[in-house]
This record gives sequence, structure tokens and C-alpha cells, in this order.
Amino acid sequence: MSIVSALVGFIALMFMSRFVGSEYGVMMLWWSFVGLVNLLTDMGFNAACIKSIGEKKDFNACVSSLAVIKTGMSVVLAVIVIGYLGYLYTVGSLTDTIRNIVLMFLLYYLIYNATWVMVCAFDGLLDVTRSSIVQLSEVIVRSSLFIVFAYMQYNVEILSSACLIGITFAFFLACVFFRPYRFHFVRPVLIRDYAGFMKSVAVGITMMTALTYLDKTTVGLFCGTQDVGYYSAAAGVAYAMTTLGLAINNVLLPKFSEQNSRHDAASQRKMLSNAQRYVSLCILPLLIVIALFGTDIVVIFLGEGYAPAGSVLSIMTVFMYSFVMVGIDTQLLYSINCLTAYRRASLIFSAVTIALLFILVPSNIGPITLIGWGIRGAAVSISCGYLLFFLMLSYISRVHIHFTVYPKIYRQAVIVILVSLVLLVVDRLFIDSMNLIELIFIALLCLVVYAVLALVFREITVCEVKKVLYPLFHRHSR
Repeated sequence: MSIVSALVGFIALMFMSRFVGSEYGVMMLWWSFVGLVNLLTDMGFNAACIKSIGEKKDFNACVSSLAVIKTGMSVVLAVIVIGYLGYLYTVGSLTDTIRNIVLMFLLYYLIYNATWVMVCAFDGLLDVTRSSIVQLSEVIVRSSLFIVFAYMQYNVEILSSACLIGITFAFFLACVFFRPYRFHFVRPVLIRDYAGFMKSVAVGITMMTALTYLDKTTVGLFCGTQDVGYYSAAAGVAYAMTTLGLAINNVLLPKFSEQNSRHDAASQRKMLSNAQRYVSLCILPLLIVIALFGTDIVVIFLGEGYAPAGSVLSIMTVFMYSFVMVGIDTQLLYSINCLTAYRRASLIFSAVTIALLFILVPSNIGPITLIGWGIRGAAVSISCGYLLFFLMLSYISRVHIHFTVYPKIYRQAVIVILVSLVLLVVDRLFIDSMNLIELIFIALLCLVVYAVLALVFREITVCEVKKVLYPLFHRHSR
């Protein structure tokens, strides 16, 4: 379902880039602003609820505690956003369009927060089907409306309403799925436990999520809404590529927590190693093609007008890989309550990334001359920050459970280098100007060469391939 979600979102992005123009950047700028403020409603509370349910604590108490916290923090969100609109009004900068868009996204996040209380319950119970369907439904409805509204070339306000309609549909669907659990509200006795968990992880979770909005906001502040559109297009593709990792994270935290409750460190090490190995194997072929042919991909799918996003997309392959690996390590550290070390690492990660954003993106701040790389600077900042974070979390994992990263990852690095060389040689000798057919050929060639080399280097075995393919060619006897 994560793949379907990413595909639908990518198709919507294609239509937006071709038919909407600069208004796409305007929408993304204000969506990012309200989303940045909405971070106050998470700060680790979602993960605390999932962890508590995974540890078999009272289900009603877990959900009731999260619901109370989300309600209170949503009130804070509304006060801050409405207060900011009041400030814009007093200085004469508030237009009808800005007011309508901001209020629409405020309502979007209020409904989003209510929906995610139920999604966290699904994740904690390992009810992946319900969780995935709810999240996928929002993406499908929103993206379908984006496609229609973009093709009809409606204004940015109607375009933004697609998000509100999508999350409203997901909310009602989540309510239907939640009914069989026979939840009833009880005294929220776990608020103190959630707050204790939040103190250690709030900075990390908040800053990791904030950077999905802060980079766009920084680009908008120093480069303008047109560049926000370019950057958002590349970032949209990048985050779509990380959906596999996010889906796996929803399963890992409850499983790691269950193993930790049994003090089974050996199983945790095995699960961590397998998660890193197989996730890496799955995403690296895609990342190779994106890194080498980012500009071609953007031009083919998003149009010539979005060509500046191509180099950004190539740079962000480092972010995509690091982001997924950070997610896997994070679930382990949450489960073993290694929160102090995680907080320190997240503080360093946040400080470095934010500093890089303000050094690499603007050409100057007042009299101070800076690098001025613009959207490329934002991509480099995010990528370097997440790579550093991955390395720090790997070190913390080694200290606490004597395991860093998948020990044979060097084999995958060698495979990546060899596959890249093959693709570059083929591109230079046989391809003059990349089109869709040739891009598909390159992608298939990458997959075949990668699979062959993975077998040669024993990253995958014939037995593993047979185990995967067996259900496709053999029916179970009745």
C-alpha cells in the first residue's frame, strides 16, 4: 500500500507541475508553515502510545491518554495560527487568499490529529491493514482531487481544499475501522508516562519532522515561491521513495518493544540486521537511477519547466537512504528506552542541519555574504544532516546492544559502484537524449545488473529468491 500511495502522489505531482505553476509553491509554503506549528501536537506522544500498546498496557488508557494530549495541543495549534493571522492583519500583510489557505490547513491539521489517535492505536496493535488503508485513502482522495483541480487550473484556494477533503474522508474511514475495538474513554492515567517519554525524544521527533517543513520555509524566505515549487517537487519524490521504510517502522516499534519486555537482545539484533539488509537491498536500485538521472527523470515526468529540481532530486538520494536507516535505528532505541543518548544525537543533528540551511541557502543575510546555493543548498543541508544522524544512531546502537549497522553493508556499497559504472557507460555509448522508453530501459538494466551482482556477492541467495517466488507459481492445496 505504501508503494500505491507513493505512485498516486507522484502522478498528482506530475499534474501539479504541468498545470498549476507558481501557485503550487504558494500552497506548499503555507502548508509547510501550519505543519511546522502542528509539530507541537506530536513531540513523541504518538510513539509513546504505540510503544505502550506494544508493551500490552491497558488499551483504553493508552488511547484515552493520547486523545486528551492531542486535544490540548490542538487548541494550542489553533491559538498560535490564529494569532499569527492577527499579526499579519495588524501589519497589513494579510490577504484574503493567505487567510483562506491558512485557515484551511489549520482545519486540516485539527482533523489530522484526531485521525492519528486511531492510526496510532492500529499501529500499536500491529493492525497494519487498517492503518495502511486509512493513510492510503487520504493520499488517494487528496491526489485525485489535485489532479482534477490542477487540470481545471483552479486557484490555489480550491487546490488547497483537496487536502481538507482527503483528511476528512480518512477520518470517517478510521472511525469505522475503530468501532470493532469497542474503545471507551477512561481516565487518562498514562499522561505522566507519555510526558516522561516525550521529555527524552521530543527534540528528536520534533526536529526530524520540522525539517520536512523548515527546508521549504527557508527556501521560501530566501528564494521565493517559484523555488519553493521546484524544491517541493523534488522533495515530494524523495519522500515518496521513503514510504517503504516508514511502513516498516510502524511494525518494528511494537516488535522491538515486545522483545525488550522479554529482555531478548539477541532477537533485537537479528531483527535490526535483517531490517537494514533487506530495506537497503530494496531501495538502492531506485536510488542509483535517481542519483544518476535525476534531471532526466524530472524533465520526463514533471516537464521542462521543473528542470531545476533535477539536481536537487539527485542530491537527495543521500537523504532518502539515511532517512530510512535513521527510522529503523530510532525504533530500536525507543524500544530499549535509550532516550537520553537519542536526545543528544538529535540535538546535534538539528543544530548542524539548521546551521547548514542558513549557510548554504541564502546568498546573504544582511551584510553577511553566504554560499547562496539556493534549493541545492537546502538539499545538501538535509542530506548531510540525516547522514550524520544515521552515523550517530548507529554508534549508540553499538554501545547499547553491541550492534551498529548490517555488518556486510560494504558488499552493497561495492554493488552500487559497479552498477553505477555500467549505467554510465551504457548512457554514454548508446543514449543521446533520454526519453521515457530509454529511462525504463535504464531502470530495468539497473535492476537486472543489481540482482545478478547481489547473487554473486551473496547478498541474496538462490534459496531466498525461490522462497519469494514460490507463492507466485504454486497454489496452496485445498
